[in-house]
Amino acid sequence: SPCLAALHSEKFNITLTGHSMGGAVAALLTMMLKMSMPHINCYAYAPPPCASPDLCKACKEYIHGVVYNDDIVSRLSIQNVAALVDELAMCSQWHSTVGDDVRAVMR
Repeated sequence: SPCLAALHSEKFNITLTGHSMGGAVAALLTMMLKMSMPHINCYAYAPPPCASPDLCKACKEYIHGVVYNDDIVSRLSIQNVAALVDELAMCSQWHSTVGDDVRAVMR
């Protein structure tokens, strides 16, 4: 963006932020801009996973993720969903258990 480039050329530090999907977008955009804007940083709040573990390690100096406890969006991955499906398949009464949980929340 010409506006970001102009601010960066004036020695402003650029910080991108976002929440949830916006946090993932901010993190990915920060990765894309880092080579041309060395002073760019990102604070992503509850972002969904959007990069490999190796890429995350490479970006840890300038992309900071903030996650509240066990937020499901930030912890979600293909491996976690597959493990959940496997666990549910092993539970013979999961339909009634989930139904009980839903009814308890709706009260």
